[in-house]
Amino acid sequence: IDDTAPVLNMPSITSVDLSCDALDLNDIIAYANGESVPGFLQAARQLFLQNGLVPLGTEDDCNDSDWDEVDISVVISEDCPLLATLICTFVAVDACGNTSEPVSTSINIVDNVAPVITCPADITVDCDSDTSPAVTGFATAIDNCSQDVIITYVDLAPTGICPSAFMRVWSATDACGYIATCEQLITVVEEVQPDCAAAPSNLDAEIAGPNSVLLTWDPVQGSIGCRIFARIAGMSGSITVATVTGPEPSEYLAISNQLQNGRVIEWRVICACSMNPLIVTPYSAWDTFTFVTPSNSNVTTSGTTTETNASVRIGSVYPNPTLDRSFLSTTMKEGDLIFVRDISGAKIASHKVQAESNVFEIDLTTLARGVYFVEHVDELGMPQVYKIVKN
Repeated sequence: IDDTAPVLNMPSITSVDLSCDALDLNDIIAYANGESVPGFLQAARQLFLQNGLVPLGTEDDCNDSDWDEVDISVVISEDCPLLATLICTFVAVDACGNTSEPVSTSINIVDNVAPVITCPADITVDCDSDTSPAVTGFATAIDNCSQDVIITYVDLAPTGICPSAFMRVWSATDACGYIATCEQLITVVEEVQPDCAAAPSNLDAEIAGPNSVLLTWDPVQGSIGCRIFARIAGMSGSITVATVTGPEPSEYLAISNQLQNGRVIEWRVICACSMNPLIVTPYSAWDTFTFVTPSNSNVTTSGTTTETNASVRIGSVYPNPTLDRSFLSTTMKEGDLIFVRDISGAKIASHKVQAESNVFEIDLTTLARGVYFVEHVDELGMPQVYKIVKN
């Protein structure tokens, strides 16, 4: 007599978390509401199979047995980051029709990714021009889970003076509160001129010695000054290395302890053809070089007509975005000042570096989620600003 039900052999892991990229959230919600969604069950079964959430087999004391899927159900959640749970239920059946107790596995659909935001291009406008997004452009954003992405912006230090420039920081917030940001530079001049319209080109970097590199580019016709920016390759943001003035400047000798063997540096140039009104070229494309010399010792240079008194302060903050704290990685000396500012520029914390260091811990535990700025002011009073996003 066969009156004993077979047994399901289940995997050790019976639940996984997947993002909204795995299955369309709108289809999940529609299916949960009883709507017919073509292809949904097939796609859901495929997810359970791909993630090993199906029985490994069955066992029976008398004869052949196998397992069947008996139900796929959906539970919708309103507590981020969990958005929905798919539940698949299985039973084992033997040749005499004995059926095991049902066993379920589950897939949690979670929102753990910030939106992707795209800023409008940097723009130069006349003094009399409207600088609202209707003229300068709107940011766009997409999110893998939510269609309800809220896009906002804040202008950092607009002066109302012409000529001038200010940064517009755009933010995109999804339904679970994840934030992505980008920046748009808006330059206001007395008159937009067609002159000086071409960006600096043919950027080249030649290692000049330990901790030094000669940066060159083709002269920009009519330029009276050029500004050089740099960053460690792959990092966001950039710092001002130096401003070189004179008739059509086209080179700069940079000396810094940050120029270390094997470090990959990105740099670019922007030039000005007039200061009143301010007329500038577009930024050059980023150019990359790897600093490699036989030695990494500090050197000084004399007898050159090129500026050598400015150092390349290249730093970063990590992790970024962060949950509670980040670390500023840059060259700091005793007495340097560290300020934390909110998105409006208001100072909310200040610190003094107690000893020469390359790392400084920034505690954001008590601050709300959003965009903040860390300002490092060195012994010469030169500031360098880094953006941090707290999620």
